[in-house]
Parts: sequence; C-alpha cells; structure tokens
Amino acid sequence: MGGLAAAATEILTNKGLKDEDKWGKLIQIYSGNPSWLNIVAATIEDLFNRSVDRFLSYPTLFLGDLEPILEEYYQRLSEPEKIVIQWLANQKAVDISQKPGVGAIHESPLPLSDADFIKAIKSLRKRGLIEKATDNESSLFDIPALVKNYVKNYS
Repeated sequence: MGGLAAAATEILTNKGLKDEDKWGKLIQIYSGNPSWLNIVAATIEDLFNRSVDRFLSYPTLFLGDLEPILEEYYQRLSEPEKIVIQWLANQKAVDISQKPGVGAIHESPLPLSDADFIKAIKSLRKRGLIEKATDNESSLFDIPALVKNYVKNYS
C-alpha cells in the first residue's frame, strides 16, 4: 500500500467510518488528498452516522467545505490552464495529441497555441489537477472527479 493510500486509510479509520468496502471508492473520488478526506470524513461522521455507503449513495458529489478550497485553486490558474481544465472537464480521458481542432470534426479549436496548450497541461499535472494513465502507446489525461464536478458546476 502506497504512502498516500495508507494515510487516507488512517484518516478514515481515525474517524471511525463504517463500510470499509466503500473506502476505496471514497479515496478515489477525493484523489487520496488527506486534506480533502479529512473534510469529507468529518461530514460523514457528523451527518451520515459514519456510513460511507450512505454518503456515497447521495446523488451528487459533495463539495461542501471543499468548495472554497477548489475555488482558490481555480482562481490561481492562468487563463490557458482554465481553458484546458474546462475542456477536460467535458471529456472522458483524452490523448492530448487529439487537441480540439486537430483532426476533430465537431469540436472547435481551443484558443491556445500548441505551446500554450502543452505548457498548461504540464502545469496542471504539477498542480495535481490532471491525472495521467498510459494506454498502450498513448498517454491519456483526465481530471479527478471532484475537480471535474467543481469545474462543470461552479466555475
């Protein structure tokens, strides 16, 4: 178990949360971020009688006290980073070589040069706002569910 996963599990254990079989999903949704998990674990403890299952059955992703934190992250982004993260929020995992306007029939090109696009992707990765998965010969990029929810609904 990695250090981040171990720290995440320790947070949930310390809060006395139930439904350990659902912890993995909770950790995934909140990207294993200890600060975010502490906030959401306190909410689960207080409002859901420590039941992770009941919390996860809620129809929308909970932001609550995380909203101002995500707002602060978002406001610190450069304009190119905001354009890229808004584009990614409306996609499934994408191969960045398929930037809108490059061989895409129904998508408008992003108003960024190729250099600004790559620079924004690199910066968002460094900030932990983009996840990378390797699929055979290409790298697929996506944003964590929590960030995606914020960008789509609050930005």
